[in-house]
Amino acid sequence: LHVRLTGSPDKTIAIHDLSNLYEYSKLHYEEEEHILGESLWPGHKTNHENLLIDLQTLIGEIKLEKFQVHNIGEYLKFWLLNHIKLFDIPSFGNKS
Repeated sequence: LHVRLTGSPDKTIAIHDLSNLYEYSKLHYEEEEHILGESLWPGHKTNHENLLIDLQTLIGEIKLEKFQVHNIGEYLKFWLLNHIKLFDIPSFGNKS
């Protein structure tokens, strides 16, 4: 996804791929929350909700040409890695 989005300035491709990422992320977060149950780190579910809102905002900004597609790599890297480091690793490490 990173290579595809940073390799093309085509906002139509970016919007399509990010919309697919949004739908996948929703399902992934629901499943993750179900699996973790009580082990879910405090703020984890809220962070999922905020990530989805951020992704919707990003898609809207690309549509309005307020965000350039070639800048998306660092954004997505932070979006994903920051969440994994701050929420997923502690939550899954806490799961019995």
